[in-house]
Amino acid sequence: MRLVTSSEPVKGEPPPLRHFKAYLILGLIGVFGFNLFFFLGMASTSPVNGALIMALNPTGGFTAAMHHWMNAMGSITAHASPALVCAHTAARSP
Repeated sequence: MRLVTSSEPVKGEPPPLRHFKAYLILGLIGVFGFNLFFFLGMASTSPVNGALIMALNPTGGFTAAMHHWMNAMGSITAHASPALVCAHTAARSP
């Protein structure tokens, strides 16, 4: 068995660089945008709130993705956790 690393070309071909420019631009915009909005937000809140937001950010992203995916599947109550059902119900109530 042979371990393929990122430095080894696959089947003798060099890695595809046709999207390198787009990846570079998206990466720079993402890093710049994240830091810009992070520091703007930190100017208007306490460090404790900023730390909580940063710590819970992956959980919130995962929850939002699952909520969106389950809505796309059409059956949120059958497969969702109680927290997602509560969030879904609260979002739809007047």
